[in-house]
Amino acid sequence: MSHQLESESPSSQQIIRDSIQTKIAKGKELKELGNAAYKAAAADKTALTTALRKYHEAVNYFSGLDNAQFNSMVPGKSDTAALSEAEKADIDVNLIACYNNMAACLVKLERWDRVVANTNQVLKKFPENTKALFRRGQAYLNLNDLAKAEADLTKANALAPNDSGIKTELAKLKKRNSEYEKKQKKEWAGLFDRMAASHE
Repeated sequence: MSHQLESESPSSQQIIRDSIQTKIAKGKELKELGNAAYKAAAADKTALTTALRKYHEAVNYFSGLDNAQFNSMVPGKSDTAALSEAEKADIDVNLIACYNNMAACLVKLERWDRVVANTNQVLKKFPENTKALFRRGQAYLNLNDLAKAEADLTKANALAPNDSGIKTELAKLKKRNSEYEKKQKKEWAGLFDRMAASHE
């Protein structure tokens, strides 16, 4: 009798596998809701906060799908319900999209420090992600960190040389660098004039 009950009830591994699939599906659903809210933000800026919230919720679903979490649910079975390579790739693609999309929302909201934080998440895994490099370069430019802005925008331009958005930001950077150099020259000239006057 007990054999029959065991064979009819799902195994721990199957429960975990179902949970993984459910979380991936829920994360994708939330990402799509974020995408819809982002598209609506063209007409309604408050939709940006809705999009951000949905992307953040999706990230929470995807981020919780590491092997250690599920392996710890089944005592003595360290390799139980490991994520397949296809699942890992699917999760990575969706996480990267969510972080990049959050960064896009934050650019529109001019929350530059948070743009940097979200693009860093992308660039940790994919250091040549053009969108993340572009948005982080844009953020650094607005935070007046011109050296970091130049590094990111130059790398993004090398990866996507025909991207007009990157070219626009590089032009802004060039102008900002030129203004900074003029200001520095003027400040140094004033300092030298004051020093010469004090020696007379």
